Amino acid sequence: MSPDPPSPRHPADHPRRVLLEIAILFVATCGLIRLFLVVRDAVPLGNNWQIVVPFLFIFAPVAAAKVTGRAVHPDITLPEPLGRELLRACWTTVKVVAVIYPLFVLGNHLYLGWGLPWFTGLVFGAERAFAAHEPWHGLPEDLFQIILWQLIAVGYAEEYFYRGYMQTRLKNAFGAARWRFLGADIGAPFWITALLFTAGHSLVQFQWWQPAIFFPALVFGWLRERTGNVLAAALFHAFSNVAMITLDAIYGIPGA
Repeated sequence: MSPDPPSPRHPADHPRRVLLEIAILFVATCGLIRLFLVVRDAVPLGNNWQIVVPFLFIFAPVAAAKVTGRAVHPDITLPEPLGRELLRACWTTVKVVAVIYPLFVLGNHLYLGWGLPWFTGLVFGAERAFAAHEPWHGLPEDLFQIILWQLIAVGYAEEYFYRGYMQTRLKNAFGAARWRFLGADIGAPFWITALLFTAGHSLVQFQWWQPAIFFPALVFGWLRERTGNVLAAALFHAFSNVAMITLDAIYGIPGA
């Protein structure tokens, strides 16, 4: 399977026009999700209403395709043969996890057990320093539900929107990248999508640590380019979220 199905350049695929299309859809989608979260917290709505968020991420590219006539090619989102491509995506994800996560888990342990208490003590004084966190608090009680939600409603839905629709549309407009890294095209679409993915989280619900999302976004984008579809990116995205939730629970991080 080629990395991307052929897409002839067309006046509608001019970079400026595509950037405007993406900007409008990005702001509208993030704004609607933000509005939903405000309403959810004010009413409050039950947890089942959370399905609105992945629905919006999946519906937005469909709505854009109706307007522009540029639908996301099915091979980007659900490639055929699906079984073989899913196995390939799983194997790719396992290899990426094996490279990244041993160091990440060690770094997280040092950060929570030593780095954060030391830094906050240095800045705010010993009395106001963050307490050291130790890994003795156990797994999340609803871990199976978390895995399912992250796979379907977060990992795949967000990758369909950002790497399936957004990164693909930008590639169609900007053309082939000039630089390749480990078998993946690294050009303007790659960087723009990672930046918007990071900014989208802050627009929806701001947290001080969210700029760090840019770094896993680079891996998601690389996986989409390396494999030609979003399956491996969705799997690794879901794994990353589940791993972070699980580590927070194990270390007793409030809100985990």
